Amino acid sequence: MCNRSWHFPVRLISRRGCPVSARWPGFNRNHPRKTIFLTLAIAAFPLVASAQGKVTFGNDANHMVMIWSRYAPYYPGVLIAAPQVGTPNDVMSSLTAQLCAGPSPDSLTLQYTMAPAGFTGLADGRLKNASVTLTGIAEAQTGYFQILIWETSAGSYAAAQTGRWWSGSTPVFSGSAGGFAPTPLASMASWSPDLIILYQPIPEPSALALAGLSVALWLILHRRK
Repeated sequence: MCNRSWHFPVRLISRRGCPVSARWPGFNRNHPRKTIFLTLAIAAFPLVASAQGKVTFGNDANHMVMIWSRYAPYYPGVLIAAPQVGTPNDVMSSLTAQLCAGPSPDSLTLQYTMAPAGFTGLADGRLKNASVTLTGIAEAQTGYFQILIWETSAGSYAAAQTGRWWSGSTPVFSGSAGGFAPTPLASMASWSPDLIILYQPIPEPSALALAGLSVALWLILHRRK
């Protein structure tokens, strides 16, 4: 026989067709499963509240990658947009671009590496876009950013500055990181319309080369005497 002591206003029917109490164990508010679900929801809340920030790593027409072509056989002594991948005199395919970011200007760390820096079909001087999930910068938090570009064959940005390789960087700029919709770096107001200019430094002459030049000069002067 069924216990017909109902508890209104909820009316429940058991598998046997008998009304059951709203206090039936399957509907106990203090049931362990519900307690577990509630605990997981509370534990997940801080993770949602502090989601990692996202940005779009790239540039636009106001932040082009430019090269000083003094050493190139084309357009000597002229500042030009770095020729894109797949174009004559291509430069972009030989470049690596890196994004550094941090919660303060003096805490920048490497966040993303893009090699090659360009992509077929883009305009000269344009970086291919990439969505980057940031480490150490939460969604809506202000972050500080810097882009480093260097000739891949140098091995690193630091090495590129010591020899005859292209290298250049942006100033450190800041902006709010996005979330579901990444914030484009090029849209950040503090990145003023500056060009990313790549230079190919002239190495300092070595001591051996200077010694050789001195000897050659002494011989020339000695013969004249």
